[in-house]
Amino acid sequence: MPGDDYSWDFFLAHASPDKGLAEQLYALLEPHAKPFLDSRSIPLGAQWDDMLAEALKSSRISVFLITSQVDEAHYLKDEVAIAVERARADKNRRVVPAFVVEDPQVKPQVPYGLHRVQGLTVSSGELQLLADKLLALLASLKQQQETNAARKEQTAVTQKRALENLTQGTTGKVRLEGLQEITQFFGLMRWCLLTVFILSIVGVIWCLLFPPPAIEQTRGLAAGGLGGLATFSFGGLMMIINKSLDIARELARGSHR
Repeated sequence: MPGDDYSWDFFLAHASPDKGLAEQLYALLEPHAKPFLDSRSIPLGAQWDDMLAEALKSSRISVFLITSQVDEAHYLKDEVAIAVERARADKNRRVVPAFVVEDPQVKPQVPYGLHRVQGLTVSSGELQLLADKLLALLASLKQQQETNAARKEQTAVTQKRALENLTQGTTGKVRLEGLQEITQFFGLMRWCLLTVFILSIVGVIWCLLFPPPAIEQTRGLAAGGLGGLATFSFGGLMMIINKSLDIARELARGSHR
């Protein structure tokens, strides 16, 4: 599942002439996180292209060092495409373009795919600032993931208890409470369909027992139409209940993982 595990905190991508900058940034990040840099992280004898691809796919944050040498980064376009695609699929991932320039008025060419991504511009003497910003982003993403995991676990526990109340409750009240809890994900739709169902049934009874003079001749037709509406809304309620039960069972199983 996306966001459950990452082999690396950072993937550092750079043009060949910018190897020195990348190694400086690696040295600033390494005491506090787990960065991947080709010149530091690929062991002797390993298939470097396979390791690069796997590291990029398993990194939480992809950092692209962009300088005036960006045209020398032959694999950068492919790496950007992969990183952006995975960040879109996993909200716990980020892509960070880091523009390293000596003249703040002259920004290097932005590689395709990074134009809409918020980046940071620093000079070669401000790599500590870049490292601090990246580490702060990492801490924020980890905190967000932990919060989401705790919320998911709480939801799983709640749904498990509601499922037990619905299937094993000793009173009608307990079973009803379980049903309400399980169908909470369809709250508005549930109440709309229930309202339509109740009003339709009331309308059918009213048409048959107390028809106003205006519909005396067509009360059977009116009752049939309202009956059809009641059937439709009841079917919708049953679909919501069945879908809610499937979701509750799946979430309850998740609480045991």
